[in-house]
Amino acid sequence: MKKITTLTLTLAIAFLFVGNVFAQSTATENISVNAEIVGALEINIVNNLIFGLLTADEDGFLSTGVAGTESQGIISGEELGQFEIIGQLDEAVTVEFDASVTLARLTGTGADLTYTPFLSFDDNGDQTELTNGGSVTLNEGAGLKTILVGGGVNSDGVAAGEFEGSLEITVSYVSI
Repeated sequence: MKKITTLTLTLAIAFLFVGNVFAQSTATENISVNAEIVGALEINIVNNLIFGLLTADEDGFLSTGVAGTESQGIISGEELGQFEIIGQLDEAVTVEFDASVTLARLTGTGADLTYTPFLSFDDNGDQTELTNGGSVTLNEGAGLKTILVGGGVNSDGVAAGEFEGSLEITVSYVSI
């Protein structure tokens, strides 16, 4: 019996050492690495926004065609602003713009004019408002989206004159 116990103990110790010899002390695996490079974003100005002649006693608003909005207070010479966002086809882009812009007085005396932008885009045949920080998909042509620019000016009580300013627009791809 002592021989069996000794033999069993010897075999157990031998397997313990053999097991440790075959134990894995390192591991190796590969992880997939993928990347997609999208086209650079561009803004192409098609038309500048021109309110034309406004009446001094009424706020002016130039509609981009969104349902429920209409132009008012404009006598003549108006032209919607328009720009194109160009980038990777079918990618979403965030559009940020100034909430309001001061239009500096160029002629006459008195206060400057404040412009509040109103942007829209074609969504399956309907003009849809584009809010500040909103997004659009570049699904026209080969990665393009056309944006119309209208908006309002508070001309009530502002002395006659010419005014000018600029609307800053920033576009960036939506993070995935």
